[in-house]
Amino acid sequence: MAENSLIAWCHHTWSCWRGCCKVSPGCQLCYAEALSKRNPAVLGEWGPDALRVINADWETPRRWDRKAAKLGTRHRVFPSLCDWLEDRPDLEATRARFLSLIAATPNIDWLLLTKRPENFVPLMERIASSSHEAMAVARDWLDEKPPANVWFGVSIENQEYADRRIPIMGMIPAALRWVSYEPALGPVDFRRLKPSFLLYDEHYDCLTGIKDGIGPVSWIVVGGESNQGGRKARPFDVEWARSTVEQGRAAGTPVFVKQLGANPIAGPDMSEPNGIKRGLVQRHNQGWLDRHITDSHGGDPAEWPADLRVRELPQAEGVAS
Repeated sequence: MAENSLIAWCHHTWSCWRGCCKVSPGCQLCYAEALSKRNPAVLGEWGPDALRVINADWETPRRWDRKAAKLGTRHRVFPSLCDWLEDRPDLEATRARFLSLIAATPNIDWLLLTKRPENFVPLMERIASSSHEAMAVARDWLDEKPPANVWFGVSIENQEYADRRIPIMGMIPAALRWVSYEPALGPVDFRRLKPSFLLYDEHYDCLTGIKDGIGPVSWIVVGGESNQGGRKARPFDVEWARSTVEQGRAAGTPVFVKQLGANPIAGPDMSEPNGIKRGLVQRHNQGWLDRHITDSHGGDPAEWPADLRVRELPQAEGVAS
């Protein structure tokens, strides 16, 4: 749990449990795993059968909710140390309790992020058929009445996982859908997703939601990878961020560039239309390095090219600003 989070797009972090299991390339340098190694008894462990530590403090989110209500504002809270849709029998009761907490904190916008959107329906069905007090929340959600204070998000790292995860999310009822394209490991065309259920050469534009029954994405966070545990971050081509910003702007979808990561690179043509270089210089054959970036995560917008200094939030009824 962290009040006044250092994550630029949320106010606080709070996880119903701590610990997870890697499922795709984006997990390779997981910051939460690196953090957990400092104190696994408190911060959990990584692996399919490893320890999950259930949060003992369920009052702090309620306190944040009361504070937000008093101030007439909203707080964005992100469960940063778990995947809330991880499917393990020992997490069933805690997940149901979490749904009850969400219902009890209407002044908090819960930014729920998963790499396992395919688990949503079976896990909600279990809660809906249980005797837990969250039964009604799960039933309503399955009945296309999602919690108004949940932003449902998926994490992606490249086109392959965008094609897999975003369309599944699009079929899940949500007050707001968002994508964490971080760590970005390859380019993504959000306008031409190719989910497995579409035939032949059909594509799906997730920014407009043109396919029947699949809702659009309302917000995208993009960022590069950080170094973790002595391991070097994989390259982040700033053109991936630039393309995301341009796609979002064309569709009217807010984009939040979180960081350029510890290893930003760029293609060979980095000239502005007026001929001014963006500040990226070629040092060796392995890529382009930014000589001006001193922030270890590449998280200081003042050090970025001007057109990447984009930190937009969704503006919608009931959504935090």
